[in-house]
Amino acid sequence: MTTPRRLWGNIQDLVPVYIIMLTIIAWNWHLQPDMFQLPNLTTLLVELAPYILAAMAQTLVMLLGGVDLSIGAMISLASTLVATHLGGHTPSLLVLLGVLAVTTALAAVTGVFISIFRLPAIVVTLATSFLWGGLALRTLETPGGTVTTDVVNWFTGDWGPLSRPSPLSW
Repeated sequence: MTTPRRLWGNIQDLVPVYIIMLTIIAWNWHLQPDMFQLPNLTTLLVELAPYILAAMAQTLVMLLGGVDLSIGAMISLASTLVATHLGGHTPSLLVLLGVLAVTTALAAVTGVFISIFRLPAIVVTLATSFLWGGLALRTLETPGGTVTTDVVNWFTGDWGPLSRPSPLSW
């Protein structure tokens, strides 16, 4: 059981982090006084959404006591697969499900090396990050790709008669 003194000690360790964070926010607010207006916050959240999702994925891994250095490369691979396969004759939902299946299978391969072969997670995930990054580079050597209107409509909540408010469209 955590005693109040021990809990307060953990909070005190974070005080410098909060001071630095508040200093950065205050400086940014000084440079951009309209920083906390709704359009700016919306743009900020939309721009940061991939990083937030990556941080959530890494947080889950770390809470379970592991480490995964290949999350960024896996995101790159998924992005390149989506960019190269959307806009063709394949339905967008099928492309997204296919990319989800491929990345899940690749993550399972990483998990097999760690859990069954008992290799260190840091070594396996570092090696697979190079593999997934190489596959991403091989898939799309230069920036490009398209996003179809049905994917944009899905993310913005414009589903025709079934429209709904979306956090990305606020």
